[in-house]
Amino acid sequence: MKKLLFPLLIWTSLLWSQSSEIAVETAVPQPTVRIKDLARVEGLRGSQITGIGLVTGLAGQGDSPNNALLQYVISSFVAKQGITLDGNQIKSKNAAVVTVTCTLPGLSRLGDRVDVEVSSLGDAKSLEGGILLQTPLLGLDGMTYATAQGRISTSLVKTNPKTQGFISGGLVMERELVSPIPDTGAVSFLLNHPDFATADGVGKSLRGNFPTATITVVDAGRITMIPPAEETDRVSFLAKAETSLVVPDFSARVVINRGSGVVVMGNQVRIAPVALSVRGAKISLGNPQDKKNTEQAFLDQFATVEELVTLLQRIGLKTDTIIDVIHALDKAGALFGTLEIIGG
Repeated sequence: MKKLLFPLLIWTSLLWSQSSEIAVETAVPQPTVRIKDLARVEGLRGSQITGIGLVTGLAGQGDSPNNALLQYVISSFVAKQGITLDGNQIKSKNAAVVTVTCTLPGLSRLGDRVDVEVSSLGDAKSLEGGILLQTPLLGLDGMTYATAQGRISTSLVKTNPKTQGFISGGLVMERELVSPIPDTGAVSFLLNHPDFATADGVGKSLRGNFPTATITVVDAGRITMIPPAEETDRVSFLAKAETSLVVPDFSARVVINRGSGVVVMGNQVRIAPVALSVRGAKISLGNPQDKKNTEQAFLDQFATVEELVTLLQRIGLKTDTIIDVIHALDKAGALFGTLEIIGG
């Protein structure tokens, strides 16, 4: 766990909320979205395929010349072109061995193009601008379902490693991979992010559009539906069901990517009354008595994380410091929500 690089003090003051009225929360309009944007039809699942490939054109940024795996892969590749070459004779700095991965959608047909991810398997310094040579991608059954080829792009974020990248539309399907949907019987919708309130909303929406159907909210992630007798066209029925509208319930969550400095927060994430001291700046959250103190910044009671981040940016704190403040608030039990930290 990264240690705090600056002195940060937090005083929680739960008594403040007892001595003053709780601020009335302004209603935030909630989006109405389609069921298809929240859930998938059971049976329509993605499939992962992988391959080992060769990237060329790396201008001295590739694997070490004596890398045994690189020598083997290059010799195997040129052998397919009718050239016999001992791997020990290969001393290239412009190539790298990589893994190529992709998650295919549930309905993938011959000729479809999909993005692929590429990452270095050896000690290459960078894959930026390299060309992935045609690479077969296999499923768990050992069969080749697609091939991948093309120029690699890496992240624009400087702190992200250049040994990982992607090829937009670089995969071409060579074999159909289709998840069959039963023509009759019950259909289940599986929420991408299980939530009891959202599942209940989906059930109510479907009941409104299909009054004679049998609909059961099984749990926080599954809603099962037996179509009414008059719905004989399976595709039309699923299209109508998927486009039914629902107001989802969003969890109070803050997600931080330390590597890129990205902070994503929901508008529901609020902070308990606390006092902050960071790099000489003093901030009071929720104590009305501090509102008149011109020597410190002030936010109203139960302010949101978004409001706090805006304030911290205004007083000149950098992203790394702001991230550490949010982390410290969570450790102090002052963050009303879930904090998730990903990346470096």
